[in-house]
Amino acid sequence: MLRRLALTTVVLTSLAPLLLAMAPAAQKGPTLLRVITFVPYPALVAADERGFFAAENLTVSWEITPSSTVQMQGLTAGRWDIAITSFDNLLASHVREGVPSVAFGVVDRIDLPLYVRPEIATYEDLRGRPLAVDAVDTAFALVLRRMLLAHGLDLNRGDFTLVGAGAPQQRLDSITSGETYGGILNPPWNILGEQAGLHQLGHHSEVLPDYPGSVLASTREWLAQPDNRAAVVRFLRAWQRGAEWAVNNRAATRELLARVRNVPPAAADNLLDATLTDLSLNPSGLATVRDLRVDLGLVPPPGPNVADYYDLTLYEEARR
Repeated sequence: MLRRLALTTVVLTSLAPLLLAMAPAAQKGPTLLRVITFVPYPALVAADERGFFAAENLTVSWEITPSSTVQMQGLTAGRWDIAITSFDNLLASHVREGVPSVAFGVVDRIDLPLYVRPEIATYEDLRGRPLAVDAVDTAFALVLRRMLLAHGLDLNRGDFTLVGAGAPQQRLDSITSGETYGGILNPPWNILGEQAGLHQLGHHSEVLPDYPGSVLASTREWLAQPDNRAAVVRFLRAWQRGAEWAVNNRAATRELLARVRNVPPAAADNLLDATLTDLSLNPSGLATVRDLRVDLGLVPPPGPNVADYYDLTLYEEARR
């Protein structure tokens, strides 16, 4: 009996490595991705609420930023993993924070209307007035400057001033309170502006028709980690599923946005109209952003190499 037990022990011991190799690998828990955004995008809400992120073994937490400065400083400090922002903020943040970030997808068709107070009837009425922007030297503030330049108003000449009010809600509050007289109110805040008595004076497409929509971005250092790149590919797949579901189920998406973020139906329709199901970046459109910084004298010509700030391969892999 003792010999039989000893033989059994020897056999099991010798088989142990083989048995371990044959055992199924333990499933890793969901990867957490922390997202900072300006807008409750339909694709983001749908992917979260409909389980598309979970199907890619992701847990996605997200919050609304009060400003691009807070957003980009938090991204570069590692507080968030992914920012949904204007491409121009990547260029400005690299100079300001010293940490390069990379765009890997675009999420919407950009819609940048200029809204003003009731007493403003023409661009000339804005002369000498303060105007609300997010940050005075980035993104939509530069678009606003270009729009005003087309109508003879130059910031460098002191024809108007810029007030760094913050994100769209803060800009809307600034305009309706009378602190400022106008500003860019992208959807869905344009609807709220109209409800508050503001009216549209102009639109970015009049001067910058190729300006790109909001981009998905992470820091170059964070994306250099293989696990993070793999998580982003899964995130892009889930986001695209969310976008496709949202545009094909408008009524259900309106209800979802109302429940999750209290978005009014008209504002939800604005967001849905801008939603893209193809997240491909357009390098020539990104170059437009760089060229605007050069034209306004914020960087010397020819400006930074735009290719350093985007990565097309992540979305290509997600589509495969």
